[in-house]
Amino acid sequence: ADMLEDLEREMRRVADHIGVNVPEAEWPRLVDACRFDYMKKESERLLGDMSFAFKGGTNTFMNSGTNGRWRDLLTDEDIELYRDAMTRTLEPACARWLESGGATD
Repeated sequence: ADMLEDLEREMRRVADHIGVNVPEAEWPRLVDACRFDYMKKESERLLGDMSFAFKGGTNTFMNSGTNGRWRDLLTDEDIELYRDAMTRTLEPACARWLESGGATD
């Protein structure tokens, strides 16, 4: 959600967090290359053949670039399994970030 809201801001935040210095003049090109429409158009080249894992290959994997599509696909039991796994494996701050986004630093 954060990346859909402001891709460049989030890319800069990640680069800063991991200590990568990107020349200012490179940002527009990098941000454009990370936009969903570009990645979808170039998915076969970027990801290779994904037909072994997804019916429809990269076209299915790079479906629509929207959030929350899973809500119409998962059952209550699926969501309960997810919540149980999340509680067992993630710190509360990480779980909040996973579900809601937002900078945690």
